Amino acid sequence: MNEPTHFNPPDTSSRRLSLNSAQRRQFVILEHDHPFLHWDFLIEDGAGLASWRLHETPEIGTSIPATALKLHRRHYLTWEGPVSGDRGSVQRRFWGFLELSERWPRVSEWPGLTLRVLDSPLAEQCRLILNSDETLYWEFT
Repeated sequence: MNEPTHFNPPDTSSRRLSLNSAQRRQFVILEHDHPFLHWDFLIEDGAGLASWRLHETPEIGTSIPATALKLHRRHYLTWEGPVSGDRGSVQRRFWGFLELSERWPRVSEWPGLTLRVLDSPLAEQCRLILNSDETLYWEFT
């Protein structure tokens, strides 16, 4: 079994961004094998991480069904390995920063906002979509 790993946060010292850190947030997408294979999309939000379970592999040009989860601990931004409580293990697949051209609102107001993806091959931007039937999707373009 692989040993747990903590990764260092991305280096922002040479970043050429016009926005302050209040408009940038770290994110990570973890491949999680419990209770079934899925991907956890985690985004900095205050003291924790706003979290969604993605039901398909995130790829450019896709809209992926998502389930909102409870706030996760910040250590998952840099964690790879077993999850406590016999809940499988996680592997980092994508990470970097998300940038918003305005101040970040509460998570409940995120649907429809376009977030620029920085320092990651995930996509150029992503957007949380809330359909009229209350289903959630993350769109990666």
